[in-house]
Amino acid sequence: MYKYSDELVNCGLFAGLKREQIWQFLSDYSYKISEYKPNEKLDILSDKMSFVIKGTVKKLYLNSDGTEFQTNIKFQTKDFILCMESQDEFYEIQFSAVTDSIILYLEYDAISKFNESCAVIQNTIMKNMINSFTFSTLKQQILDSFYAQKSVRNKLLKFIEYQQNPPKGFSVFHLTKKELADMLKVDYSSLCREYNKLKAEGMDMNIFFDKEY
Repeated sequence: MYKYSDELVNCGLFAGLKREQIWQFLSDYSYKISEYKPNEKLDILSDKMSFVIKGTVKKLYLNSDGTEFQTNIKFQTKDFILCMESQDEFYEIQFSAVTDSIILYLEYDAISKFNESCAVIQNTIMKNMINSFTFSTLKQQILDSFYAQKSVRNKLLKFIEYQQNPPKGFSVFHLTKKELADMLKVDYSSLCREYNKLKAEGMDMNIFFDKEY
């Protein structure tokens, strides 16, 4: 059961977590760990997210005759998140190992659905994902959508909108109001005032914040 413990501990996805925490987390979900040799094609599992926990893999675009169209998009352990699709608008897509590689396939609910029994672990994993190289562009788009709002109230409402419907593969944020104020780059007292106003207007604000974090 504990094969790959060293690789999992050293993977960016689980940075800051101990072996027993990682296996506790994985035991709650459906997952698969697969090894691939150089030039071996990776499995694409549509119902799971994919993470590089060791090695390097590349993304291949294929012409209609099966020849490679593009091979310079690579993912390593430091990137660790693979957005694995099998087709775009024009080309078939495959992923291939460049070096000896190990891939973790993990069900989407492990990230996107709150699990009280491993909430602290989930939050750590989510922060690692948001800080990863692969998700940096999407992360910035999310933050920019908050910053684009002119008022503190609208920034808070945009955050709540995200909490209610995060993008696939992302989880809700587990933040205190102080942490949210820092993330939104707004004055803490101003955010608290708008928070209290929305609460007085009947919005259940408790579902968007967790005092433990």
